[in-house]
Amino acid sequence: MAVRTDPPTTVLPRIGGYTVVRRLGSGGMGEVYLARHPRLPRLDAVKVLRAQPAPSTPETLARFHQEAGILARLTHPNIVEVYDRGEADGRPWIAMEYVAGVSAGEISRRGPLPPAVALTVLRAVASALDYAWTRHRVVHRDVKPDNVLLVGDGHSIAQVKVADFGIAKTIDRPAGITAFGMTVGTVGYAAPEVLTAEGCDHRSDQYSLAATAHTLLTGAPPFRGARTAVLAAQLAEAIPPLPRTLPPRTAAVLHRGLAADPAARYPSSGALVADLVRALAPRPATPPRPVPRTVGASPAATARKPVQRTAPVRRSRRGRRLALAGAVCAAAGAALVGLAVAAPPESRTATSGGAGAPSSAAPVPAGPTVPDLRGLLPEEAAERAAEADLSLRVQAGTGSGVVVGQSPEPGVRAPGGEVDVWLG
Repeated sequence: MAVRTDPPTTVLPRIGGYTVVRRLGSGGMGEVYLARHPRLPRLDAVKVLRAQPAPSTPETLARFHQEAGILARLTHPNIVEVYDRGEADGRPWIAMEYVAGVSAGEISRRGPLPPAVALTVLRAVASALDYAWTRHRVVHRDVKPDNVLLVGDGHSIAQVKVADFGIAKTIDRPAGITAFGMTVGTVGYAAPEVLTAEGCDHRSDQYSLAATAHTLLTGAPPFRGARTAVLAAQLAEAIPPLPRTLPPRTAAVLHRGLAADPAARYPSSGALVADLVRALAPRPATPPRPVPRTVGASPAATARKPVQRTAPVRRSRRGRRLALAGAVCAAAGAALVGLAVAAPPESRTATSGGAGAPSSAAPVPAGPTVPDLRGLLPEEAAERAAEADLSLRVQAGTGSGVVVGQSPEPGVRAPGGEVDVWLG
């Protein structure tokens, strides 16, 4: 495990046979040391719990060893592996994998990560959390950027490890307080039910992952301040607006992940990240609309065509009357044909002569082609519809999220120039 490096120390030269090389840092539950394995040629991270509060009863020691046994069963490429456990001067210790890298918290404090890099980190963390829950019913309860260790830099990530499962619990154990009376969770990242000790499950870790995603993408956590102020903001879902550099739908994903009600969140951490991937995906550029070509002869061809002049034809009075009558008959016939075309199919069948006779040529529906608006926010759908010369009508009595249905369907022409959408 890798944390902030401190100057070398000789406070604990040996821990359970491990030779201390230097102190790596400290956390809420104890100190972490880089130590040499007593028999193998490798360096491990050894975490020793603080002297105060110290386990003083057989029950608390048994609880610590039981939790260490839970962590030792978590074998996943994105989880820091636990090797050994023991006691030194009455203080429990855990030996675990040493990751020579930095935390995601250190990198995010320098500024937002590029979305592609942030998604790489979030995918790995989601995989680890879903594995711990589905395979062992274990909840981390303290997911945050400082507990995500990275090998690489802010632009290329080679390895991601979730650390500090030290306050993890199985679903059949009480939440909120560790065996040593320490409150779990970090304010600003822990779900409301964790801070209030109301019980938690995998959706609590998913909430913390959504808060971590907010930090990686914006450079700041969604909630900051004192514990009571943060809890009030979490329950009110008062999430600050995202920067304009992020696609609009990103806010909808994070709002769902940070819902105060666990039932309103995503079913898994993987589902959260999958929706975030779709939200952050670049939208394809809209191709330019083709300019319609005028049907007819070109100006050059018209210019080359010789003009034929004919002498005026003199008609008698009777001939002029016959020509006028013919024009009236032709106009009436054209009007009848127009009515037949505009009438519905069943009307045209009745007037075309011969019951049930098929029409020789069905007219092509007019109107712009309807684009696919599903999965878009209302304002995005309105913009896409406007690009296709369509007006958008949001049906009343629906949700306020993204478009889940539309009429007409994508690819169909809309003669009225309107498209209805339903939100989910």
